[in-house]
Amino acid sequence: MRVEYNIWGMANRIGNVVVLNKNLKKYPWLHDKLLEHESKHNEKSLYNIKHDLKSLKNTKMIEWIAKTKFMLRYPRSLVQLSPIWFYKGRVYFDLSLMLVYSIPTISLMRHLIW
Repeated sequence: MRVEYNIWGMANRIGNVVVLNKNLKKYPWLHDKLLEHESKHNEKSLYNIKHDLKSLKNTKMIEWIAKTKFMLRYPRSLVQLSPIWFYKGRVYFDLSLMLVYSIPTISLMRHLIW
């Protein structure tokens, strides 16, 4: 596994590459947390979804605040919230985000229909 840096998003794993925002180097604690999280991903989609949902549940408030401050300071990192990524001319889908975004949508549709 190798690490690459860019200016978009915060952190993602694409194949054997962890892509981190280059500005995370200024925040070693957050950099290391995100690198550790992304390093645990693998090629199995179901495992990745479970890993992300468990991580959402276990993330402490201080980490949420740090991520939010980072995103506000570096607006290009807001791309992290998109379930669709473009990397080296290819399109990638973040199934975890798609699932997280679909739950409120399904719930809302259920209330509107019934």
